Amino acid sequence: MKRSRSSRNVEGSNKVISSHLDLDEMLKIFQKRSLDSKTTGNKKSSKNYKKVQGRASQFKGVSKNGNNWQVLININYEKKYIGTFKTETQAALAYDFYALAFHKTNARTNFSYDQKIVEDMVSSYSTNLEFIPEEFESRVISLNSNSQSASSSKD
Repeated sequence: MKRSRSSRNVEGSNKVISSHLDLDEMLKIFQKRSLDSKTTGNKKSSKNYKKVQGRASQFKGVSKNGNNWQVLININYEKKYIGTFKTETQAALAYDFYALAFHKTNARTNFSYDQKIVEDMVSSYSTNLEFIPEEFESRVISLNSNSQSASSSKD
């Protein structure tokens, strides 16, 4: 017997797990943290992931699915499907948002975030009832490229 999968649009409809999100608590935790440092310090290098049949991504929680990129996250030892996205970076941002929402400060993210970006992500989610990574892609990439160039100039 074949299992049927629920389909998601390419925009990454992710309303399925929204009832489990405690966004207010997420904001409280990040507001308590120091404003002078990046919000997430658990960034893990994803370059060690093996490329398996061309489906693997350089980002945690992201894999190739046809022409799109799908996002899966582990919550309470169960894999949850987030959705599919047009680009690998957008999928990685979606993974990060849900990782921060569910795992709070223990989240392993693909990118670093400052408090303002996290607040804007939560606000956008609250307004749209879904996370739209296109809204934050350029800001997060800019933040991470600036922090990488600053750390490499210290060496």
